[in-house]
Amino acid sequence: MYCGFDDGPFSAIETELLADETRSKVFELNNQGTLMIDNQLDSLSPILSLYEEGQLKWSILMELENWHVDSIYHINMTGDKKIIKLSFFAAWSFGHESGNMRIDRSNGDNNYCLSW
Repeated sequence: MYCGFDDGPFSAIETELLADETRSKVFELNNQGTLMIDNQLDSLSPILSLYEEGQLKWSILMELENWHVDSIYHINMTGDKKIIKLSFFAAWSFGHESGNMRIDRSNGDNNYCLSW
């Protein structure tokens, strides 16, 4: 993913943590998939978990090595059978900025940019 003058590209990391369905934003995807996005209540970064046919496919954490993403909000999701595309606003170490993310639906590989 090319970010131009924006910050990034960054990549969320694979995690064993799961989005908490009681506080997650839930997006229904094609082919019976569900993407849950959890802005955790503690100091951890947002978790994104994909479920297909009721089974966890992958879970990723938007943690950065040198900075911190607190939350993402005003999330819009588009995509197809292969790629999930998110646009959002992020609260992170340098304030609140718009962002875009592309996620490979099959394995959770991803990249995202934050705009200043």
